[in-house]
Amino acid sequence: MSGGRHDERGVTESVQWALVIPVVLAILLAAVQVATWAHGRHTVRHAAAAAAEAASVSRGSPERDARSAATSVAGAGGLHSVEVLVTTRPDRVEVVTRARVDLIVDLGLSTVTARAEAPRERVS
Repeated sequence: MSGGRHDERGVTESVQWALVIPVVLAILLAAVQVATWAHGRHTVRHAAAAAAEAASVSRGSPERDARSAATSVAGAGGLHSVEVLVTTRPDRVEVVTRARVDLIVDLGLSTVTARAEAPRERVS
């Protein structure tokens, strides 16, 4: 090849990969983030259900038993900053559980909340 002309076929392919790889990595990161959030949402639902069940059968302090159950389940699922609100009525117990999920990119979705209720158990 005379005249200083260079073969640029490899350069074009490198530029294409330089544009494609960040898009693929962003999609992969988004998929991992969605899966992490879904796991957190699922875990907080189980924590709320466990808390409602613990409060419904509690003979002592329904609030303490609910907090203990919710914190245990949420902690085992990797959640932190667990908050439990217990409302007791003569016939029902309602529990609202809120916790935080560790996300790399937090778009305001790191706090997950669930509500559960159960009938109060009466032991005669």
